[in-house]
Amino acid sequence: MVTLSQNEQGDLVVQGVLNYASVPEIHLVAKNILPKLNAITVDLSQVEYSDSAGLALLAEWYRYAKQRQIIFSVKQPPVQLLAIANVTGMANVLQFKQ
Repeated sequence: MVTLSQNEQGDLVVQGVLNYASVPEIHLVAKNILPKLNAITVDLSQVEYSDSAGLALLAEWYRYAKQRQIIFSVKQPPVQLLAIANVTGMANVLQFKQ
């Protein structure tokens, strides 16, 4: 199971597992939240596991932010996601913060 919420700072907080089965659900929830944001900060500190589908979701949100000229960053990505991002070159594009 995976959930998406906003914390007091306005960050998008993802909890659970980000994979091919859960990403479509999170993407639908985010469609209602993203248009209300002036900046997108994604907190992944509560993600237990992520595969390449999680990276694809972040790439989609990054593209959304770039088109609207708003800041995009990612906090505390899980180790698996960082490894995939490094191999694919996406680590150079996405703004990862530990």
